[in-house]
Order: sequence, then C-alpha cells, then structure tokens
Amino acid sequence: MLGSTWTFNRRLYGLVIVIACVCALLLGLTWLQGPRIRSASYDPVKLATEAGQRVILRTNQPIGAVEESDIVITPAVDFKAVGSGNTVILQFAQRLQYQTAYTIAIKADDGRPLKRTFETASPALYYLREDKKGDEIHYRTLSDGGDTVVYRASNIVDFLAMGDTLVVQTAETETNHTLRLITLPSAKEKNVRLPVAGTIADLHKSPNNQRFGFTISRYGGTPKEQRVLSIYDVATHKYGPLRSFDDSYLQVLDWQFSPDNKTVLAQTIDTTVLAVDSMSNEIKPLGQFVAIDGVMFNGSEALLTDKREGKILLDLQTLERRSLQAGPSTSGVYTTQTDPLQQSEGLVQLTQSIEGGVSRQQLAIGTDEAFYEARNPDKIVVSSVLSANDQYTAVQTRGSFSVGDNEYRTDIVNIATGRIITTIHAGIVRWQ
Repeated sequence: MLGSTWTFNRRLYGLVIVIACVCALLLGLTWLQGPRIRSASYDPVKLATEAGQRVILRTNQPIGAVEESDIVITPAVDFKAVGSGNTVILQFAQRLQYQTAYTIAIKADDGRPLKRTFETASPALYYLREDKKGDEIHYRTLSDGGDTVVYRASNIVDFLAMGDTLVVQTAETETNHTLRLITLPSAKEKNVRLPVAGTIADLHKSPNNQRFGFTISRYGGTPKEQRVLSIYDVATHKYGPLRSFDDSYLQVLDWQFSPDNKTVLAQTIDTTVLAVDSMSNEIKPLGQFVAIDGVMFNGSEALLTDKREGKILLDLQTLERRSLQAGPSTSGVYTTQTDPLQQSEGLVQLTQSIEGGVSRQQLAIGTDEAFYEARNPDKIVVSSVLSANDQYTAVQTRGSFSVGDNEYRTDIVNIATGRIITTIHAGIVRWQ
C-alpha cells in the first residue's frame, strides 16, 4: 500500500514538472516571438458621433514608451497617443467616418509592426411617425434597412437623441407640455420636473450629448415668463433657467450651443445676441443681429446675419467681424439656409432659383458643385441636418400642395457622392 502511494506521488510530481516545463516553454516562445496586441477597447458608435473618443490597446508584454511618430493609422486621421508598459491609448480629436475599418500599426523595438484593425459603426437614425395607436419613435441603422419602435406616446411634439437617452417633448394640452428622459433600450422613463406649466420650444442638445436646453413659456404668465431659456444636465439631472444682466430670466427668440458644450449663443427679444457661459452665467453682448446661423467648428467664430451686411463671421473674443459671401453671387439665386460644417471650415448652403417658372433648390458646400437638387412641384426642401461627422445630411422635404402632396419625407444623402442612401417617410429625423 505504501509503495503504491509512493509510486502515485512520483507520477503526480512528474506530471506537474512536465506541465510546468511546457508552460515555461510556451511562455518563452511567446516572449521570443515578440509583443502582440492582445485586445482593443473602444465604442464603435461614439467614435463616429462624438469627438475626443479613445481606442485603448493592450499588449501581451511590455513594449516600452510609445510616441505618436511610432504609429501609423490607415486611413489617415489626426490623433494623440500615449503608451507605457502593456497599454497604448489613442485619442481622436474629431469624429471618424461611419462604417470604416481603420488599421493601427505600431513600430516595435524589433522593427516588426504591431497591427490591429477596428471598425466604426453604421450611421443610425431615430425618427418620428404618427400612428393610430399613438406617435412612435423608430430606430434604424442604414446598413440593414430595418427599424425598431423604441418608444410610443401620444402627442409627441419633438425629441432629441443623446447617446442611449431620448429627450421626448409631448403636449398634454395645447398650453401644457412635458419633457421625459427615455433610457434605451429599456424605455425606462424619467420626468423632467419643470418649474412652471407651459409650452416648450427650441429643443437643442450640446455636441457631447451631455446637456440640452429649451425655452418655456408659462401659460397666463407675465411677459417676463415667456420664452425663458433653461439648460438641463443629463448626468447630474440639474436644471435651471439662465439669467440676464439684471438677474431676470433670459428670454430668447433663438439660441444654440457652441462646440465647447457650455457656451450658448442667445438672441434676446430685442435681437441682441449674447454669448452666455451656461455654467457660470457670465454674459458677453455681441451686438444686434437678424439671426444666429451657427458657430464654426473651432468655436472661435459665430456665423450671424446682419441687417446691412448679410452673413458675417464674428470673432467671439475680439468681436472683429468679416463679411461673408455665403451663397452664390449669380443673379436670381438666393441662399435660404446656411450651416457651418462640424469638423472643418466650410458651410453647407441651401439655395433657391427659378428657371422657366420651376423652382430649383440645391445643397452645396461653399461654391462646390451641388450634391443634392430638388425641383418644385416634385418636392420642396424644408431643411437639412448634418450628421455629427459631416459625412451625411438628412434633407427634410415635403410634396407640393399644388399637386395635392403634403407628406413629409427625409432623404439621407451621402455628401461626398450625392447619392440618396434611403428615404424615410417622416418629418422629424435625429442622428444617433
């Protein structure tokens, strides 16, 4: 019995030694084969929809310090990189292209590059449809063409898509609106507690999807309680109206966020445009203007419409202005909408002209050739909304009343090619 036990223990010890040797051999071979990228962490949706996103690479063994000059990304994009030990972090200042494979190559000490490919998500949309059972918000990716109903309610007026949260505005009555935060995909609801009962308008979100704002007008309230601009933080659920110079509520005709996510441009009741820090409520008057057309992608200049000069660019620091020929100079061609690109210098312009009694509308970037055209009575362009990375635009159209067609449709257009990817039978469309 004792001999059998001794024999078993010897065999067990021998097996353990063999396993240890094999593990050591495999570890040695792995080390000799050099470093390799073991994993990559990233959000494929946010890479195309939000600036400042990161890809985190982890290697099977330390690779030492890594500099940006050691890294090549194909297709080429601007990035910052830091690396030490087993981790390399890449950060992209701008949004990447949708549904694109990017290959990262890192030069290793032995001269062999470490490679990893990652792919961004397909563009996706939310859109509103009316139904007999209630209004529905649908979700759709352009790659598969299918759609899913993600939320249903009565009398949806407007909504925002902010990552995995929807902000939905509904009309309980003509004079009493509500706001709800809808967490996806569970569709869990949270009511936004408004300070007064009233009507809501001008629902806009910050570029980083962290904050949104709106105007609220109290039914039966005083003139100073109309069109009050308020900002809501989705993460902290903090909400409050902005204040004017005399500490009264800031009443606005129009407003929008700047690319820095905290500065808002607000056009007051007397058409004065203010730059307001929505965190500190610091206010800087910019002058009186007919309209706010946007803020340039770098956040340093505002695109405004001046009564005398037309479109101008105003430096938000120095208040220096320069006139801008926003549209074509051709006689009989009029610019009806101008929007700054969100990733680079440039303007998307909607123009209108009359040829042979037929109205023609065109969309173009600056003075480039038009990438989209509509002719009345086939359809009339109402507006266009750029995707966050300037790759697509959603062109809202409606049929002509003259031919008995007043349905709203939205063409999803590839700006580079001018190709209409799909047409959605809906008026309100929001990019994910």
